[in-house]
Amino acid sequence: MENTKPKFTRIVLRLPEDILQELKRLSEEEKRSTNSQILYMLEKSLINSR
Repeated sequence: MENTKPKFTRIVLRLPEDILQELKRLSEEEKRSTNSQILYMLEKSLINSR
């Protein structure tokens, strides 16, 4: 297993509060299964923040 946690943490620190809350609510299993949804939310928030 590669060490991706630090990178992920840095990304999470920049997320809008609503996405942060959603991530905290999800279990590790759910995070893996909803990876594409999280990426979609990220993309959406990046577009909205411009």
